Amino acid sequence: MADYFTRFSARLPMKCEEGLHEALLALEERRNAGEGDDDPSYGRFDAVYDHLDAGGKPVVWIHSRAGSPDNVVAFVQDCAERGLTEPGLWTLIWSFDCSRPRLDAYGGGACIVDLKTGAIVDRLDLRHWANVQIAGLHAAERDAAMLIGEASQ
Repeated sequence: MADYFTRFSARLPMKCEEGLHEALLALEERRNAGEGDDDPSYGRFDAVYDHLDAGGKPVVWIHSRAGSPDNVVAFVQDCAERGLTEPGLWTLIWSFDCSRPRLDAYGGGACIVDLKTGAIVDRLDLRHWANVQIAGLHAAERDAAMLIGEASQ
């Protein structure tokens, strides 16, 4: 049997230590209230006080080997919407991995969040991106073959 992993590690800059504690408390309350019960990976990411950044602001370190990137992004969006984060763009990059070779087990993605508003700026899923690229290349090959066929007639 294969074990599947979603790995990520990111730092979330907070405005102040009170905001950091509010964010971690809100996350714990959501977990205790059963939010995400339909998704067992909801609570499977760590969000802990890291240390002060170079500007003296507190930082939350978010990391996991099995958590859901969607749940992390939802947590970050909630923090941003509450005004707890430093404004700017924040990026989460993740990878999918597996303990055994599997054709569908590898990949990853990224999500950029505007920490001023909580809005998702952009999102990339590597499997989807690769499939779109391949479909585009096949369409271009097909179109080229049709043009060659028309030209030879």
